Amino acid sequence: MTKSRLTPPFSIDERAALTIDMLMRVLAVCRASRRFTRITVVSPDETVLMIAEEMGAAPLRQESTGLNPALDEARADAMTRGAEAIMVLHADLPRLTADEIGGMIDLLGVLPAAVFAPDDTGTGTNALLLAPPDALPFHFGVGSFALHLGAAEARGLHHAVAHAPGIAGDIDTPDDVRRLVASGQ
Repeated sequence: MTKSRLTPPFSIDERAALTIDMLMRVLAVCRASRRFTRITVVSPDETVLMIAEEMGAAPLRQESTGLNPALDEARADAMTRGAEAIMVLHADLPRLTADEIGGMIDLLGVLPAAVFAPDDTGTGTNALLLAPPDALPFHFGVGSFALHLGAAEARGLHHAVAHAPGIAGDIDTPDDVRRLVASGQ
């Protein structure tokens, strides 16, 4: 559950508290956007799943190891339920807004399609919208933004890029946490 990249200087309890706080914030923003028929949280962590359920999200116990396999599990679950599109949002987006979510959805355009939102370095993918849900494989990890764009181009898939500061501002380093605290959020 905790963000190990924040060690040091943060203790495991501090990292856990930050992770839970960010998760709750992202879930609240997703609900406030009113753009989702279902919000699913996939995790192997019991506490995360319990909090997700308490906040009205559907908990999905991760059976695999790693982010991309976990997202494949969530995608399969969504498709079984008849989802026409999925949006992947990471839980470490404390400045995410409902308008940014809506903006990504509004960029979808001609289907099938994908919308990518990069991190503030332009190398990672902090949000991904796919319609249909299986339009592209997941390539989260180092250099994911270029990998996602390349996969869309290779398939001739209509795609757009959403530049949104709340989505771009993920928390990966102690300096990211310091900037967040300094901004008062």
